[in-house]
Amino acid sequence: YSGCVHLGATTDKTDSSRMFATFVSCCPETLAVWVEPELTIPTCSIEGCDKPTWNGQPNEYCSKTCRNHAHEERAIKHGHSVRSVKGKSSNSDLATANMSCLRPKCPSSPHDGVEGNFCTHHSQWRKLDPSENDYVKIQKHFDGTWDKQGVARMQKPVIKEIWDVHSKGLLTKHLEYANEIDPRGTIKSFGKYPKPEKGNQQTRFHGTSIKCQFAGKPCSDSDCAACGILASGLDISRSERKAGDGNSNFFGIGIYGTAASSTAVRYAKVRDKVTGVVFVIGMVCGQVEFVDGANANDLQHKPYVQVGCHSRIISHPHEATIYKEWGKQFGEPLLPSENEIVVTESAAAVPKYMIIFEQEANFAPIAC
Repeated sequence: YSGCVHLGATTDKTDSSRMFATFVSCCPETLAVWVEPELTIPTCSIEGCDKPTWNGQPNEYCSKTCRNHAHEERAIKHGHSVRSVKGKSSNSDLATANMSCLRPKCPSSPHDGVEGNFCTHHSQWRKLDPSENDYVKIQKHFDGTWDKQGVARMQKPVIKEIWDVHSKGLLTKHLEYANEIDPRGTIKSFGKYPKPEKGNQQTRFHGTSIKCQFAGKPCSDSDCAACGILASGLDISRSERKAGDGNSNFFGIGIYGTAASSTAVRYAKVRDKVTGVVFVIGMVCGQVEFVDGANANDLQHKPYVQVGCHSRIISHPHEATIYKEWGKQFGEPLLPSENEIVVTESAAAVPKYMIIFEQEANFAPIAC
């Protein structure tokens, strides 16, 4: 029975179950003396399920039920919705149907069937067509929040292009951060229209400079703030480096987003010319420290939010003493805004869209 002994003594764990069955069928009388060579039958990858995998291979599942459950758990972890699948489907169809595009609220499946990727429509940066729903919504929001009190002393800049700049790496970190601080989705959303996403997610404007003629890819100029954001995200270290300069971080060290487009454009200009861009950014606010602008005293010297909070929201920030003093000194007060949000983690903010303007927008001369 040398051939049978050879089969029974195999050290190939993935084939040991099949070898053992062959050994027993041809040599039943020697079963009592056969020694298990550290036989390990791969079990289901679902924690707590001890059933063998369907194909005897490691890192697999015992059934479609466990496999689909794993997909759902990972989707929930990344903040995706989980959709039920009805009707008969193949294994690959069913697995893909339980996945969603990485981009929140998009019901489409990943373009390559790989969980954590974008769908075909969102798989790359692209310039939006003015007829697209996203373009129309962004322009409407930009126009609707522009200088509500009529004190900007400038014409509203003309939007030239809007780019969808969702990034897989940055968005993944953003959603993971939201899940980290709000794993059960119990933090209430701030604002008039509560959102179901984890982590109290908000959308705001963020203005900055740009050095290049953007055409779909970030440039290599280290002084181009817009392309730096596109390539690496909104970086909290930039704010930290400006600590104490007296001209920034008025509400503490952090990444800032504003509810008013006119306020954001103030940071996208050089003297009287709008030369920069405005991003539409997502912000994970988590637990919020609320501050009224009129009472926002000395926050510049209190760089981080209070213990237990993840962000600071300042209502009517233009009423803050520090902004009024800055306006008197430089002649350009902060334009009124319903609120500003300050987050203190890079992953808490993510660029979603970039608005590029025609270059003829000018600020009116400031009266003496």
